[in-house]
Amino acid sequence: TGEAVLGGQNLRTRFVSSFRKEDVLTVYRHIRAADGGTSWCLSVSVPTGKILAGSTTTVRIMLGVGVLGLILTIVVVVMVVSNVVRALRQGVDYASTVADCNLEARYDPERKDEIGLLAQALSSMVQRMREALADAEAQPVQTENEAVKVERALAEAAKRAEARAQQRK
Repeated sequence: TGEAVLGGQNLRTRFVSSFRKEDVLTVYRHIRAADGGTSWCLSVSVPTGKILAGSTTTVRIMLGVGVLGLILTIVVVVMVVSNVVRALRQGVDYASTVADCNLEARYDPERKDEIGLLAQALSSMVQRMREALADAEAQPVQTENEAVKVERALAEAAKRAEARAQQRK
């Protein structure tokens, strides 16, 4: 090691200190004096635990923040998804009720998103179905009224024809 440093190389070594019984990083640096003839070898030894202490703490903090962020993200996603699923389930229940011929069912979620638009469209469709059903139910009554009018008109026409026939006799 000494020859390599004196030859101009800078070295790093790692070893377990027999004095402190801990891992030590030692850096050797060759320094040449300004006069060009004198050479020095500078050596610095630092326990690796002290070197890594700051980075170990930083890694632990980063892991903690990452885990906390992941947990927070999961909580937010679960809340959003459960809100959407609950609204969709209400819409499915409403559609099933309407499919069972219950046109009096109501569904009016107060949402401003796409689920709210779907609910409004579904409610509008059911309202139109109610109106169409009411028109269809009213149609036989109108047809019946027209039939009665036709029968009356035929009866009157028959009476007039009979009256004319009797006048000609």
